[in-house]
This record gives sequence, C-alpha cells and structure tokens, in this order.
Amino acid sequence: MRIYPTNTVAVVHNLTNVLVIDNPSEDPQIRGDPFRTLFVSRLSYDVKEADLEREFGRFGPIERVCTITIHLSTLCALANFFVFVRFES
Repeated sequence: MRIYPTNTVAVVHNLTNVLVIDNPSEDPQIRGDPFRTLFVSRLSYDVKEADLEREFGRFGPIERVCTITIHLSTLCALANFFVFVRFES
C-alpha cells in the first residue's frame, strides 16, 4: 500500500484534532485511584472471585474485585462478563 504525503498530512491533522490527553485524576466521574485498577475481560463464565484474587494477588495485595455481567440476550443466555481488580498500592 502506498501512502501519499497529502494523505499522511490529513491523517496527522485528524489525529491531533481527535486525540485528547486523558488525565484520570481530573475526571469527576472516577472514584478511587484509576492507576491502581485493572480491567479484565473475555473471562470464562466459570471464574470465581477467589480464582481472580489468587491469580492477580501475585502482583500485589488486592483491595477489591468487582465482577460485572451484562446479559446480551434472554433467548440464548449470551452475556458479557468482565471484572475490575483494584490493588491496594
């Protein structure tokens, strides 16, 4: 694929207009320290909270594990399962 200079300039211009430097410490919607929170998705539905604490506890003491399940369809039991792991430090 050949990239033409005019396309490159347009892409860079669009990116600079779209990209915003995210500063979680200034976001009023965030509670707690976002730099201590890990988002984990695409987990098996058989995973228990104790399993997550055991696996992620190797990286430091865990303050809280929050599991979230979003049911996508009531007809075929599809769901989206993910967790937030918050570390103590």
